[in-house]
Amino acid sequence: MITSLSVSGFKSLESVGPLQLGSLNVFIGANASGKSNLLEALRFLQGVSFGFTIDEVLNGKPKTAASEVWEGLRGGSKQAGFKRPKGTASRPRFGVELRTRSHRSIHFGLQFSPNQRVVVEESLSTGPRPVYETATLKQDRTTRTIQARYNDPEGKHHRLTLDASRTVLAQVRNSLKFDDQDDELAEECAATLGNVQRLDFDPRVLHLYSQGSTAQRMGERGENFAAVVAAIKKSKDSYAAYLDWLQQLSPAPSDEVKVLEGACGEALFALRHGGNEFPAASLSDGTLRFAAIAAAFFQPSMPSLVLIEEVATGIHPSRLRLLLDLLKSQAEATGT
Repeated sequence: MITSLSVSGFKSLESVGPLQLGSLNVFIGANASGKSNLLEALRFLQGVSFGFTIDEVLNGKPKTAASEVWEGLRGGSKQAGFKRPKGTASRPRFGVELRTRSHRSIHFGLQFSPNQRVVVEESLSTGPRPVYETATLKQDRTTRTIQARYNDPEGKHHRLTLDASRTVLAQVRNSLKFDDQDDELAEECAATLGNVQRLDFDPRVLHLYSQGSTAQRMGERGENFAAVVAAIKKSKDSYAAYLDWLQQLSPAPSDEVKVLEGACGEALFALRHGGNEFPAASLSDGTLRFAAIAAAFFQPSMPSLVLIEEVATGIHPSRLRLLLDLLKSQAEATGT
């Protein structure tokens, strides 16, 4: 998990952190206070960990044979830097502390230029040892390359010339440039930064059939919500816990969660109460949103990090404490 985060010069965030993070983190503030931009910073780190170029992460990337569509950050490269007086934009800088599943502590640092869309500085370290760093080396603006100094476990130094349009982290993994131990370290860092699920549920999507009958993880807007619920129902313990949360939510508790089947085997979410079935189309947006958030924390394939923006949207104020209790307990239980 990410244990510490610092962001400076990014969008509306002049300087934030380092923030010490736990299993559940709630950011509260007025409109335009920077909450969304903090989540955007994490999404930026996710994009570079996938190996996308700085330009692709900021401005978007179409679907290819090797990757899905990547939607660029809001405002793209033009709005990525913090605007200082006289209109000058900062070069965003990120610092992240990670604890991997093997219990190793990793620090990853990155600074980039939104105008040139290249890496300016980058570093990776574990404990007291810097694995690589670029901060003291000059970038070649003509050929868009950057030099990194790699410090192997035996104390030897190696200079690497790499493409400045994407991170060193993306280029050294599985490249034979690193010792096996450090290659594994870079893989763990990228896996932790990349295994992120952003949830911004669209009620119109939640009301629809899923594309398949079962799924291991939901989409950002709630795609395959019903198919994920179908997968949850295959585990007796997970389904019992999931139903218990939904029963606590509703003033008129449901007897059962149903997954209705369409003509081609598609899944549709439904609730059963008093002998009657209520398909997704007849349920309120708030009920569906809570059901989808709860399902996200019982997914068979849990991410390292879940980002939920405007978590209270559509949820009755009397149920917010219940929602936070759910998020806290499941975050601790799943390690997400």
